[in-house]
Amino acid sequence: MDSAILSSYFSIGVHENHIGMTKYDSEEHPGFLSVTGEIRRWIKELKESVTPVPPLRDRLPSRGPITLNLPAINDDFIGRTSILNQIEQLMSPSDNGRHHRLGLYGLGGVG
Repeated sequence: MDSAILSSYFSIGVHENHIGMTKYDSEEHPGFLSVTGEIRRWIKELKESVTPVPPLRDRLPSRGPITLNLPAINDDFIGRTSILNQIEQLMSPSDNGRHHRLGLYGLGGVG
């Protein structure tokens, strides 16, 4: 039976039908041992060949919040200092440490 054999890969024989190839009655089943042994070999090989990459937050210069893809500052922005101050005050944590929810509405793209 050669239908599932690829010449460039190590061949493992699991003498079961398609359903039996993925469902084993115990961890001692020869098919289970063959498949898990090959998976462990792949994991070991990958660990040896891959250079770990630190998380994105460790590669950025700032330890603050990660914000990507922000538009440039609009020099023509008129401001709305009093409204922004009210929003900032409303969004600040209360004395008990809880954060508030705030809904903003208006025409899209004009704020």
